[in-house]
Amino acid sequence: MLAAIEGNTSVGEFLLTCGAGINVQNDVGETAISLAACGGHLRFVQLLKRNGAVVSNLRPHGHDLATWMRSASGLPDEKIAEVLAAIDAGKHDEFAAGERGR
Repeated sequence: MLAAIEGNTSVGEFLLTCGAGINVQNDVGETAISLAACGGHLRFVQLLKRNGAVVSNLRPHGHDLATWMRSASGLPDEKIAEVLAAIDAGKHDEFAAGERGR
């Protein structure tokens, strides 16, 4: 999860190739994608999304995704909120197509 906190995509890619659990939660319900999102690390969020991260089971600090996003009143980057919402809505392919050139 440290790679997600720091937004280190190189380490994140390495860990994923080694079989790291992409949806593992810590003791307060945070996952790599929630930590990357809170840190404003869009590329790391996109990396996790491309590799199958889910947000429907996110319960950071006991909140569901919608409540968490509203209470955060803004993740550091509006695009991150859009990506998370798209993952939650099952729009993986739509966003993946738009990210290929980035």
